Amino acid sequence: MVLLCIPFLFSCATYHHKMSGYYKQVVRTNQYQDALTALDNNNYIQQSRNKFLYFIEKGTVLHLAHDYDSSNYFFNLADAFLDINKRSGADVLKSLTINPSMQKYLGEPFDPFLIHYYKSLNYLYLNKIDDAIVEARRISLRNKALLDSYKNPKNVYATDAFATMLQGLLYEVAGDINNAFIAYRNAADIFLSAKSLYYGVAIPKQLKKDVIRTASQMGFFDIAQQYRSKFGFSDTTLVDNKSFAEAIIFIEQGWAPIKSEQNFVLSRDGYGNSDFYYFDASGNRISVPFDNGFYRNMYGNSFSSKSVNVTRIALPYYVVQTDHTIVPTVLVNSSLYTTELAENINALALTTLQERQLTEIAHAIARQIAKKLIERASKEAATAIAKSTSDSKDEKKKQEDAEMAGIITSLAVNIFNTATEKADTRSWLTLPAYINYVRVPLQEGSNSIELLSGNEKKTISCVARVKQSVQVLHYRFK
Repeated sequence: MVLLCIPFLFSCATYHHKMSGYYKQVVRTNQYQDALTALDNNNYIQQSRNKFLYFIEKGTVLHLAHDYDSSNYFFNLADAFLDINKRSGADVLKSLTINPSMQKYLGEPFDPFLIHYYKSLNYLYLNKIDDAIVEARRISLRNKALLDSYKNPKNVYATDAFATMLQGLLYEVAGDINNAFIAYRNAADIFLSAKSLYYGVAIPKQLKKDVIRTASQMGFFDIAQQYRSKFGFSDTTLVDNKSFAEAIIFIEQGWAPIKSEQNFVLSRDGYGNSDFYYFDASGNRISVPFDNGFYRNMYGNSFSSKSVNVTRIALPYYVVQTDHTIVPTVLVNSSLYTTELAENINALALTTLQERQLTEIAHAIARQIAKKLIERASKEAATAIAKSTSDSKDEKKKQEDAEMAGIITSLAVNIFNTATEKADTRSWLTLPAYINYVRVPLQEGSNSIELLSGNEKKTISCVARVKQSVQVLHYRFK
């Protein structure tokens, strides 16, 4: 029995551990070709249920290596994977009888928006403006699909402010000021609807200016005045009409948090309440509503939370890799500009996981109940088979042997169930922790731009040939 369970016991390593060779090449050494080789040689990520991860990881590394066309090839595969693959009944069954890492990985809810971000950057670098605009339009579709996925979208991640702001920038690069204004306004409204910060990000001052400027350009002066009031701008606040070329510079910092696993013990309350469990974490008792009826549709009438009094469950949690407050600055033609935080992936990852915590716990409980039912059914079946096939004439010994067979079978199933209990720790490893941005003026002709983040510095150059043009640049500090 122990030998049979060895493969499962050895598979208990987290996703990050299984991908450590690849991750080290990207994060520590910046050896992108070696990272691509490690990715292609990793059997785990090549499995069909992990294909989405393979596509997005390869797309990211190729982007960092400035192979933008190949990068978009894999990001397009990731996009298509999400469009074709939905959560199937078989996937749910695997999750609720073995563990959630056995089902197809379809990403975190914010992953598709970051795919659009990287694809847009790639298309702009390839001077494929029309394709970048397609990504801008698809951001609207993604926002709608995410919103529609919730019965009650209040106080959850239901729209993406950063992607909506990016949408406005893309439209403006293409010269479509009307759609740029709509996107900027929508992004601003998402920020304004947040109680304080929107997933760790305050509404950027640049976004405020962009809303008012594009509203004024479209002749929507009343709307421009409304947003001046909302933002606390005085009537005399000047918003430039931008008679010069500009660059929008995205600066990424660090690495996204990685998922690990933690184990908890849950128990039913002491009042005979079968529909509520209490989750003991750091001395806090949290009530977890549990709907027996929902899971009976899958497992049958025998399914009940009364099957389990105390159980151990494995849940994912994030470990932050980059947590600092260095604000990147940009030096353009002897003028210094300070970037603003546009996306906080640390806060986004941690908060969205917390938002679905009770759902994760409920599924983990259901998984343990299902395993208990399988264990009990296996014991009863083994006992019956052993009794019916026994050659013993002694009824007492026959009964004892049958019961022993049932106990042994039950133990084997229990070992298997325990060995396979694990959290789903898969995630997009090579995302940044933070995305900052700044909008800077350019002089006609060649421009030298210095990007500064603490002691790190990077010099890039760009050429502005047309007044009032807008171009997008990007760099990641480790």
